[in-house]
Amino acid sequence: MWWFLAELAGAGIVGGDADDAFWRCASNAGSWDVSGNGRRVDVKRAWHHKPDGIGFGGPRSGSYNPGHVDDILLPHIEDDDITIRHIYAADGQVTTTATGRPRAAYRVPADDLNRFMEKRSDVYWYASLSDLAPYLVGGPRPEDGQP
Repeated sequence: MWWFLAELAGAGIVGGDADDAFWRCASNAGSWDVSGNGRRVDVKRAWHHKPDGIGFGGPRSGSYNPGHVDDILLPHIEDDDITIRHIYAADGQVTTTATGRPRAAYRVPADDLNRFMEKRSDVYWYASLSDLAPYLVGGPRPEDGQP
């Protein structure tokens, strides 16, 4: 659910600031998720990692390809930011709702993120809040207590 909510929040951020925006659902669809005003944006859920930065899923190739994606949007969503509810019906149907809001969101041009992100494992990357600060598009400023 965290990844799905990150995708939807990212689509909302891009769509809310664009005349023409749509969401493609998954990163494997041409290596991007959201388009708005001609910009291809890949959305990656980010989480608190150490006091001074966030972790996020990144490219296995070692860098983002600016030929495939223009910006990377990192919505910072923690487990505590999401509420999940289930309603069970007598006929066996289950309705699930999930609500959540990113603590912050960073929209970084792919070339810039390639320059300062650090690989931490085969499946996730790290970026410091000081490097990300100029790209904050939603949420409190780092000096206000982020993350």
